[in-house]
Amino acid sequence: SFENLTPTSADLVLSWEKLRVAVPITVDVNAITLAKGRKELAASMSDDWRTRHRLAQFCYDQGIALDDASKWLDQSIAIRPAYSNQALRARWLAKDGNKQEAAKVAQKAIAAGKAAKPPADTSSLEKDLAAWTAK
Repeated sequence: SFENLTPTSADLVLSWEKLRVAVPITVDVNAITLAKGRKELAASMSDDWRTRHRLAQFCYDQGIALDDASKWLDQSIAIRPAYSNQALRARWLAKDGNKQEAAKVAQKAIAAGKAAKPPADTSSLEKDLAAWTAK
């Protein structure tokens, strides 16, 4: 059986009569995913903003390769300033302590989201924006 499950590890437990042996298994999910993401990015078209955004979002969420992720996010926004990539940039700026710039980017993201067909659900970013601009 498998016990002590985490996103990156588990113990394979072998039991036989009174004997019990646990074999730890670990996988560096972030390194594997990042390597596959870089490969997918290298194979992507120059106007593919989504792949750059998805890889930047993954890195931001996991706290890995943040310098590269920031560049990928900038590239994504340059290709197509969509709600999702601008919202990520706004949250990133706020996390880095630049709430004034985060608010400016969030306003652009919300406008893009509301103009999208179909419109994006901007309520979460609107709540964040209110918190960033509260006095």
